[in-house]
Order: sequence, then C-alpha cells, then structure tokens
Amino acid sequence: MKMISTEKVAKATNVIQACKPSLIAQPKPRSPKVVCAKLGKGMSGMYLAGPLIIMNSRYFEGDEKLEDPKWLSILAHEMEHMRQGPIYAYSVIGELEAWQAGWRVLEAHGHPLTPAQLEIMALPVKMERTLLKHAQQLMEAYAGKAYGIKNRPLYPAYLELLVWLGLKS
Repeated sequence: MKMISTEKVAKATNVIQACKPSLIAQPKPRSPKVVCAKLGKGMSGMYLAGPLIIMNSRYFEGDEKLEDPKWLSILAHEMEHMRQGPIYAYSVIGELEAWQAGWRVLEAHGHPLTPAQLEIMALPVKMERTLLKHAQQLMEAYAGKAYGIKNRPLYPAYLELLVWLGLKS
C-alpha cells in the first residue's frame, strides 16, 4: 500500500472543491487519507468508514496521476461518500450523488460525458422511490450487474427500515 502525501491530497481536494461537485452545501469534509492498493478489477476506488479512501493501484500508481481528471473524478466520488457517511453512501441515492459529483469534475475539466452519463446527471437527487428505481436501472445499464447497485437499498438503511415498517412511504 502506498500512501499519497497529505500535501498532494490537499491540492487535489482544492481542485475538486473548485468544481463544486457536491449537490448539498456541507461543511468542508475532513481531509481524506488516500492510499493506492490492489483492489478488484472492476473497482477504481473505495471509501472505508472514517477518512480512508483506497485508489486501485491497477489503474492509479500514486502521485504522478494527481492532475489526471479521471483520478480526480474518482477521488471526488469517494470524497462524496466520505461526506455522506457509510450508511448513506451504501444506498442508491448515495451512489447517485457520488456519481454526479465525480462526473461534475470531469465536465469541469472539459471531458465530454456520454449520453448514458448525461441521462444519469439529469436526474434530480430526491427521496422518491420511483425516481431512485429509475436511477438504479440506469446505473445498472451503465456499470453492469457486477456493480451490484440492485443489491443496495434505495434509501439509507435507517430510512428504508421505516418504509419496511410502514411508517414512511
């Protein structure tokens, strides 16, 4: 595992925040600890509870990629999950927000988005089951079944529980 220096992560964080990737105005998230380690072939990055973000060393070797918009977009995606917290992040709405945050960084760096990405970007982030089911279908069509978006609850688990109990629709 290779740790990315705090200074380089701070620089990348400033570039990301200048793109305004987050939909919800929140206090500045704490600085993440970013490491490069070998992850599965289908994973480019991963947020773990706390401030730890792992970037896949199969695709990112470390410091030399810090200016790469793709690297920044994945870091923005994982930082959005860090802002959300692990329970919210492990939901369709959490993924939708994170995908949109990462793709905003790509757009800000002049990278054109595909029609599928634009369709997902156009979705509003709302706690509406029909909207989130549609987002889930689009995300699965884009990322494939192996991504496992169908295995995630639409809402964060604590809200999904209220739905299952009949206390929320």
